[in-house]
Amino acid sequence: MTPGAVRVESTGAAFSSYQGWVCTSTITEKGFWTVTGTTVVDVANWMMDHPTPGLLANRTSHLDPDRPADGVLIGNVPRRGALEGVVFTVQSMPDGGVAIRAEIGAEAKNATCPTPPGGGRWGEPGMG
Repeated sequence: MTPGAVRVESTGAAFSSYQGWVCTSTITEKGFWTVTGTTVVDVANWMMDHPTPGLLANRTSHLDPDRPADGVLIGNVPRRGALEGVVFTVQSMPDGGVAIRAEIGAEAKNATCPTPPGGGRWGEPGMG
């Protein structure tokens, strides 16, 4: 986790999106952190450079420090095309600072993944 992050039970941030796990059975968990004295851009850029050990960041284009952001999603996956992993939502908090929510999804060994409507393929966690 980014330097200075403190694990909390909940945050004051208004998270407006949630990861939908398409495969069944997917085991899920959540975690929350807050970071003071920094910005969404700084935290997101650090997290893209430092994915969860053993996972790959699926968003690697750095955010421009001159263009503030209120929120960003960063997925970490075990391999390209995976439908399991961790989605980090990095969100500004109303009183300043940054909130981080981790949504974790791990497919069970017997998980089945439906074909997307109309064919095609599902996006990796955090990508839609």
